Amino acid sequence: MTLKGKIAFLSPCIAKADEIEDPNTGRLVSYNITFDKLKQKLAEMGVDLSQYPKTVFDGKPPGIGHVYSRPGGLSETVQVTDKNIWMRQVDSIDNAYSYLQEYHNRIEAHLPVPELVDILNCRGGCNFGTGTSQHTSMDEVDYKTNTQKQKKLDELVMETADGPVYGIEEYFDNVLDWKDYRRLYTNHKIENGTFTDEDLDDVYYNLRKNTVEARKINCHACGYGSCKRFAQAIKIGINMPESCIEYERSRLLHDTLTPLLNHAGLEAALEQSLWLYQTRQHDDLAVLMLDVDDFKMVNDSFGHDVGDEALKAVAKAISRNIAEKDFAGRWGGDEFMVILPNTCQEEAEEIAETIKQAVKDSDVLPHGEHFTSSVGVACARDDDTPLAVFQRVDRSLYEAKKHKIPRSRGR
Repeated sequence: MTLKGKIAFLSPCIAKADEIEDPNTGRLVSYNITFDKLKQKLAEMGVDLSQYPKTVFDGKPPGIGHVYSRPGGLSETVQVTDKNIWMRQVDSIDNAYSYLQEYHNRIEAHLPVPELVDILNCRGGCNFGTGTSQHTSMDEVDYKTNTQKQKKLDELVMETADGPVYGIEEYFDNVLDWKDYRRLYTNHKIENGTFTDEDLDDVYYNLRKNTVEARKINCHACGYGSCKRFAQAIKIGINMPESCIEYERSRLLHDTLTPLLNHAGLEAALEQSLWLYQTRQHDDLAVLMLDVDDFKMVNDSFGHDVGDEALKAVAKAISRNIAEKDFAGRWGGDEFMVILPNTCQEEAEEIAETIKQAVKDSDVLPHGEHFTSSVGVACARDDDTPLAVFQRVDRSLYEAKKHKIPRSRGR
């Protein structure tokens, strides 16, 4: 029988996308759908799962496999029938690499090593993986896991004179061949220095790593051990930005088209920056509001895909002309905001002119055409609210656009 349709893999891990796309797995699965993304989609569709009865998978009833998703879960399962096996439990990449090196060294030295090493990538295990909502306490997860585990042990484990017999383990021994679950791995080792920092600049930009500190987080969650090696992997096309946990977290406050902050991110940055200014931790605070001139004409003349490229060009023009301490984002549509802590009016106006020139110099429109922008500038006051600052810079932008010479498209 030939099966039709595609298989989706429901998982707690963004990195599963790399695994299912690896040719060594046969590419039998088409999609990696994380629990977090599924939960978001159900919320968008107005689906309330509590309105539906609980059910189980078709076929053989499950055993205690659900414990695999917590640290030591594999060990718990093996110990049901082999209580004396020597096992090592490791959770988090921070510990895994160092331990695997130690394990390798002991094997080379013909020293005893554990028979089973149970490693989970994330601290707290898959229950708190990169593709989960992570809003539930670890104790609550453990409590429910333990309750279900005990229920299944009572149902499926029988004590005999020869030791415990785990019903589902016997079933799988009879119908499954462990050799079917072996797989090959391709070595994608990336050495430091394959690309220069300048070569990787666009990759870092798309990862929203626009500061030196952001490029040296080296949290190991991507599996490469350093942000630079991960960026190199993306550069040669063997990985994707979604494998970076910091990138995934940043998506909540970043624009979907550009690597800049979104409206919510800008509101949070403006509120924080204004508080630092008003508590005298910053000497000045300036805000810019930029708008693309006649952006509708760009879309109408060249198409929305070119319009999107124009907005990306504006984002780059802004990012490359502000300091690491500054904030920039897409306020909405073709409007952008730049927040400049410790920057006076005169400095802000110079930055605004530099950005405007960089936008004008961008080369994304067909036929050698260019587009321009208008910028408003406002400085914070001691009695300001975030709304008051926005209203003032918005009026400044309005005045700048009012005195702009209308653009006419020519060939």
